[in-house]
Amino acid sequence: MVLAGSWNPAILTPQWIAQTVFGLKAGESFPVEIDMIVANGAMQKMRFLGLSCVASSQFLIFFFDSQNTESCSVAVKSARKILEVLSHTPVTGVGFNMQFLLSETKPEFLNRFQSIDLDDEVPGADVVSKGWSMKLNTVENLISITSTYEGGSGRIEMNFHHSATTADEARAYLADDNKCLEIFGVATAVAKKLSNEEMEA
Repeated sequence: MVLAGSWNPAILTPQWIAQTVFGLKAGESFPVEIDMIVANGAMQKMRFLGLSCVASSQFLIFFFDSQNTESCSVAVKSARKILEVLSHTPVTGVGFNMQFLLSETKPEFLNRFQSIDLDDEVPGADVVSKGWSMKLNTVENLISITSTYEGGSGRIEMNFHHSATTADEARAYLADDNKCLEIFGVATAVAKKLSNEEMEA
């Protein structure tokens, strides 16, 4: 789950989040694990008190286990509390990103990747990957769907983006503790429809 906006990572420390979100007292100790993420610039992935997140100047990312109700609930509640306390932070949207890996590629999935014959235009070329994408606009979300077939395996990626102009609007969107489970349920149904099989997220 991504909160896009203008954030101050110097504020969003494990200590500040622990006190603000979880109600710990100043100076109260708790274990913290920190991993470095190099992609898109060096960032710190923080894990503590059942929460896993990354804070940068442009976004605040919460990681959760889609199969774990408590993990999802903690992420949404934490995001909502931070948006409440830092209500003057410019926020541009809330996003959910999911990826489904196909255990096998059935004909129904492969039929979506009909190749255009370009042998005459590009002699001797081999097709190394195929892609298919679409966007759906709902009342709440702009849903971007991308399917890829490469190296004998299939992958379906989805982004649910909800536009917001204030932190309060983003917080209202996350009013339900089970918001991420709701989104994951829709994404899973779409992925099953596209692949005609069970898949793992």
